[in-house]
Amino acid sequence: MSRRRFWMLVHRVNGLLLAVFLSVVGLTGSVIAWNDALERVFAPKLFVLPAHSPSMAMLDPFLLREIVAHAHPEAQVNGADLQRLPDAPVQFSLELPPAVNGNGPQHLENDTVFVDSYTGRILGERMTGDIFQGRKNLIPFVYRLHEELALGEVGQLSLGIAALLWTIDCFIGMYLTFPARTKATGKPLAARIRRWPMRWRPAWIIRWRQGAARRTYDLHRASGLWLWVMLLIFAWSGVAFNLPSVYGPVMHIFGASDERYAPSNSFCSAVPAPALDWQDAYRRAQGLMDQQAQRLQFRVRSERFISYDPQRCVFMYRVKSTRDIGILGNTQITFGRDAAEVLTVTVPTGETSANTFSTWIENLHEAQVFGLWFRVLVCITGLVIVMLSVTGFLIFIKKMRRPVIPRQASESRPGASNLAVPHR
Repeated sequence: MSRRRFWMLVHRVNGLLLAVFLSVVGLTGSVIAWNDALERVFAPKLFVLPAHSPSMAMLDPFLLREIVAHAHPEAQVNGADLQRLPDAPVQFSLELPPAVNGNGPQHLENDTVFVDSYTGRILGERMTGDIFQGRKNLIPFVYRLHEELALGEVGQLSLGIAALLWTIDCFIGMYLTFPARTKATGKPLAARIRRWPMRWRPAWIIRWRQGAARRTYDLHRASGLWLWVMLLIFAWSGVAFNLPSVYGPVMHIFGASDERYAPSNSFCSAVPAPALDWQDAYRRAQGLMDQQAQRLQFRVRSERFISYDPQRCVFMYRVKSTRDIGILGNTQITFGRDAAEVLTVTVPTGETSANTFSTWIENLHEAQVFGLWFRVLVCITGLVIVMLSVTGFLIFIKKMRRPVIPRQASESRPGASNLAVPHR
């Protein structure tokens, strides 16, 4: 078996293994590229604020948190949204409190509460991704499909492995589009190099008028080439999101230095309550962030949230800074329950090239950069991923159905070797 035929076989096996996974993530990714707009369509009671007087001021985020905590004494409200968006409600997450002596609630009816930031009125609630609650959970359910096939940790691991195979297959697919090696004809090397792009040019073209089989093959090959960079970005960032145990060590080789892909395993369930109240923790967080901003030379543009992790006994304070590149901010510090010192600092760009690369591919994956035109491109790429999966499967079926001509019979008939469909 030649090297090219070996990689062709690997490409086909990979394609069969990935077809369903990529069809799901491609289609759902095209939908959630418009997540915010679709939430307003399918869950208007949760995402559309009633009209308020222009002179009306928003309530303090910690007062809103207290309102939600009072309405849900069975749950913990371990965070406060600090963003001031005039046309959007404030969302609060509910969490199960730690069981005491084995007693306590086993589940929550809902895990997200939506609050009018001007009046403090609770607009509604939902258990994120529970499609049985109706249309208000349609988009979160689509997001769950995209993120974990709606199967929890098993689905997340499956998609992580699929993303890793997809990353490898991106390079195999590119190699297979290259023109096959020809025997030396005595031409100078420089002449062969100049001619190589012309031999590769047909791989970029879709011949619409040469029959369904040829058209299917060209769609699969040419569209994969035209969007190859986007496909590789989605594949490798998928590994980052779903298989950090692989992504982290690989990026560490290239100089990655933060802990985003090595979650802490430390627990402090013996002392779950913070030593500070929320207002004191918030003021301390601002001071600690200002210290890091001076040390690392960045400016805070806006605040995102402050939260408390009772399992690790740490506060997390996230802002959007001059080191961020996307719409959202991901500059973050964590500090202990007594706010004595900063434990970790996450700065999206500027520390190492590997960290900056990770930030870029994550923001590209989530369409958080370059505005509307890139969101459209992400949507189109998702649909192309579905098309690549379908056309790849059709090509495989075509190859399987092709009759196999015995060697002796093919040698006995003139021109029989020309009957086969050309390989890539």
